[in-house]
Amino acid sequence: MVGGSIALGGNRCDYSKCKDSNPFEELGEVRFMPNAQQLREYCPKMLRFLDCNIDAVQSCAGKTIDELAASSNQSGAEEIAALLGIGSLVRDLCNPHSTLHKDYVANIECFRGFVIVGSRLCSLEARETMEDFYTKSNIEKSGLDDALNAEIKCLEMGYEVTCLSIRLGESCGESARSALVTVVRRLRGLLEAQCEGGPSDLKTKFYNYMEVDDEQMRKIKEMFELFRRRR
Repeated sequence: MVGGSIALGGNRCDYSKCKDSNPFEELGEVRFMPNAQQLREYCPKMLRFLDCNIDAVQSCAGKTIDELAASSNQSGAEEIAALLGIGSLVRDLCNPHSTLHKDYVANIECFRGFVIVGSRLCSLEARETMEDFYTKSNIEKSGLDDALNAEIKCLEMGYEVTCLSIRLGESCGESARSALVTVVRRLRGLLEAQCEGGPSDLKTKFYNYMEVDDEQMRKIKEMFELFRRRR
């Protein structure tokens, strides 16, 4: 969406004028994990790129970003919600007085050391945990309807991100885990899988399957809540 084009009310919004302020190349060189000094260098460009995208949307739609976010057009409103989430995240990361900025900067070196190993570990753990859950719950993934398949996809992605947050907290501290939770919360509009609102039989079975203490269960439910589709 950012740097591409989206359709709003039949209009195709073109972001090509924003390409000169696109910071993705610089961010890619540091694996999208800039340290404090790099943030100071990149933030002006990141903020210009963000504002350019918002201006492009408002210009082609003829409405303010807040009006678009409140639109009855669900797909368009979701696109705008995702853009606003990215904007909120960027502005907080670039604000040296924000809690997110402080938590991120304090833990960036630990983040960098954790991310590759942690991602591989949690991908494996999620796959093994979910397969064991399906077996013990007598769930055969083939032949399920679309709704249940979507819920299963949500559970799988949700558990992998939950694993990352918990392992990150164990490796880098609670402020690091809190920073990751904040990032996921701000980017929830970009997540590929989102759970339907409220409890579901499958989710309840999964919670009952997990043999963890109350604090771990609180963290699991906190992360799964971020995958719940907003009404």
